[in-house]
Amino acid sequence: MPTGRAARITEAEVAAAAARRHPDPAALVAAHRAQRPDASPGELLAHLITDAFTEGSRKLADAHAARSAAGTFAYLFRWRPAAFGGSLGACHCVELPFVFDRTGLSQVRGGSNGV
Repeated sequence: MPTGRAARITEAEVAAAAARRHPDPAALVAAHRAQRPDASPGELLAHLITDAFTEGSRKLADAHAARSAAGTFAYLFRWRPAAFGGSLGACHCVELPFVFDRTGLSQVRGGSNGV
């Protein structure tokens, strides 16, 4: 369940965000709602925003795969760090210590004070 500002997101805000990102915002919201019927407006908005950022990466990978004899690789990272009570989810760049095999560094866990 969302906390903070995400807990106060309204359906109107979801619709407004969809309108900024898609030529048929009602269809976009309906498609997301069909995939996540129990999602709160804040959760739905998070998925809409995530998709806005990842759509270009998916298109690029698909284009590369269609034109290359070499392999095309992509990943979906869903690990949820404990920071901030897990509320951030797999946010931007949190996968980098895993990609570069640096999960053992103390800085990844916030140093010695665990912040």
